[in-house]
Amino acid sequence: SYLNVQPGVRMASCDNFTITVEGSSTHGSTPHLGTDAIVAAASIIMNIQTYVSRNNDPLNPLVVTVGKIDGGQRFNILANKVVMEGTCRTFSRKTLETIDKDLERIAANTAAAFGASASLEYQHLTTPVINDHEDLNRIARNAVIKLYGEEGLGHLPTMMGSEDFAYFMDVVPGIFGFLGSRDAEHQASNHNDCYDVPEDVLKRGAAMHAQFAADYLSAKAPK
Repeated sequence: SYLNVQPGVRMASCDNFTITVEGSSTHGSTPHLGTDAIVAAASIIMNIQTYVSRNNDPLNPLVVTVGKIDGGQRFNILANKVVMEGTCRTFSRKTLETIDKDLERIAANTAAAFGASASLEYQHLTTPVINDHEDLNRIARNAVIKLYGEEGLGHLPTMMGSEDFAYFMDVVPGIFGFLGSRDAEHQASNHNDCYDVPEDVLKRGAAMHAQFAADYLSAKAPK
């Protein structure tokens, strides 16, 4: 197992949203007498994808996913209401300042083109996890090397998943690391019902925390 304490962006933010599309019902044989919320919702989903491809800076990783859609009462009735739920993931704090208003604009204007209406509820949850404190990065890296040598450091690609440790980092300076726990016996990843921690690695993480704390206090405590 290894420890990963890389500087820079490590994990993405996590925002959730709900879009409610309102139309009016009619029989499927007379669609001109109603407003199909499902058709409007389908167009909203497609137009949201163009936000990533055409409104977002291509150098800024961004994910906008509609993961749930619920609408309609019967196969031969135009739906009068559709509710969609989704999530947004980004590393950019600047993107988080505008994405809710941008998605609301796309949803409302797209629905209006079909004679329907759409409203957005947006929740800003975890912010990106960014190891952007040079001194903490240095102390953490050196702590790993003291305990396990250079070979104890492992590389891990940046992930679009999120981590609620970001709540702590929003309040006080911090650094987020990963403790490798996969071996020949324990192959399942976390969020898997077969995941089991090889307990031998836990002492490595605890030792790392203790070494980091000691080194931090040594460097930062008033003399």
